[in-house]
Amino acid sequence: MCTIIALHRVRDDAPLVIAANRDEFYARASSGPQVLDPAFGIVGGRDEQAKGTWLGVRPPHGDAPHGLVVAVTNQRTLAPPDPSRHSRGELVLEALRRGNVAAIDAFLSGIDARRYNPFNLLYGDGLGLHVAYARDEPRITIEAYEPGVVVLANDRVGAPEYPKTRRAEALVRPWLDAPLPELRQRLRAALADHEKPDAVSGASIPWFGEELLRELQALCIHSPMYGTRSSTIVVLGRASGEDRVLGYEHAEGPPCTAAFADFTHLAASSRR
Repeated sequence: MCTIIALHRVRDDAPLVIAANRDEFYARASSGPQVLDPAFGIVGGRDEQAKGTWLGVRPPHGDAPHGLVVAVTNQRTLAPPDPSRHSRGELVLEALRRGNVAAIDAFLSGIDARRYNPFNLLYGDGLGLHVAYARDEPRITIEAYEPGVVVLANDRVGAPEYPKTRRAEALVRPWLDAPLPELRQRLRAALADHEKPDAVSGASIPWFGEELLRELQALCIHSPMYGTRSSTIVVLGRASGEDRVLGYEHAEGPPCTAAFADFTHLAASSRR
């Protein structure tokens, strides 16, 4: 997952809205939304190589009374990932099993970040929104975010090397108060956006080349071997007096061409 747009407590009817693109090599096998852990009602796509997920949802129940969304992005580094380290996608599942933001904080505080390739883990339950940053050092750093639009790519929130995050915020901010169906439509359009900066700045990967680095700054990426593989929009909110997953839609393919399908029923039927 390479771009995550979080609308954190900007709406009374939907305190957490997540819109995310998964960018990955085309050769890496994956499958769409399914029940990943029936004991906790966890739903998400499956990475068939490492058996984890890039984004998962736990519906309201038990120690997750408001529902929970967890998603990961890889931290861009100059070196390729170390295959001997633990799966970052499995960490998403382990975080979801904790049930709430505070429990995930405690869980992550006991992990040596060097067991994993560097990552950025976003998690929220409609009350709090945190991002955990893991680098090649023992301690994982956790930051809490105030209500607003939070966009995470392959570095810290607000990293200047990622103009795509500012582009994403600019596309969605005018629609925060729109009726929920229209907001979801605007989020789909944002995820499908192809605008690229005229030039890239900051840290680069020399063997990528200028044009590929520019392409990676689009929200919807297309390159010969790597690109936007799928998109997901999740809405946590209240209906009929109870917290629930109001929406879970997924496009299996780049959102500029692939249609979004409704998987909300999975998050409702998978509760214990």
